[in-house]
Amino acid sequence: MGARSIFSRGLNGLSKLNVACLNFQPHMDVRKIYGNGVEAKYTYSGPALELLKIIANDMNFTYTLKVPPNDGAWGVLYPNGTWNGIIRMILDKEADIGLGPFGVTYVRSKFIDYTTPLLVDYTQNLGRRGNTEVALWSVLLALDPSVWIATFVMLAMTFSIVYLLDKSSSRVTSKISLLLRPDVSSSRSSI
Repeated sequence: MGARSIFSRGLNGLSKLNVACLNFQPHMDVRKIYGNGVEAKYTYSGPALELLKIIANDMNFTYTLKVPPNDGAWGVLYPNGTWNGIIRMILDKEADIGLGPFGVTYVRSKFIDYTTPLLVDYTQNLGRRGNTEVALWSVLLALDPSVWIATFVMLAMTFSIVYLLDKSSSRVTSKISLLLRPDVSSSRSSI
C-alpha cells in the first residue's frame, strides 16, 4: 500500500500507520540504543520526522516508526523478483509508508506509489579546470616513459627477428629449390 493510495482516498479507516525509515542525515537521524532484530530500540530525530509529526497531527493519525531488519537498505529488486529494505516492508504490509530519499525509478514505480518529492538532490563531479588547447604530442602523456621505451624496444626486436627470419628463409628456399630442380643439362642431352 503506497503513499498515494493512503492519502488520495483518505486513510481508509486507518488511524495508526507503520512508517519504515532509515538513517539519512541530516534529514533523519535513526540511532540504535540497544538490541538486535525485532528487539532493537532506536531513537529518531530530524526534519523529515518533524514533518511526519505535522502531517500526522493534521490528518489525525498516529504512527509507529520501524527500521528494516538486518539489511538496512532502501529497496533493491533481486533477480528472483523479491525486494529488500523498506520496499520489501511496504510490499509485505509490514509498513504503510516508507520515509526517506527514495530514487524514483520505473521499476520501483511498478510496485509502489510515490508522493511529491520533498527533496531533489543532484550529484555532480568536480575536477580541475584544464587547458582547452590540446598539444600535438599529448597522447604520449597517457603512459609512463618507461612503458613507451619498453614498447619501442619490443617493436625494434620484433622487426629485427622478422627481418632475420625473412633473410634466412630465402636462403633455405633457394637451397631447397636447387636440390629439387632436375638437372637441366642432363635432360637436354638425352633428347
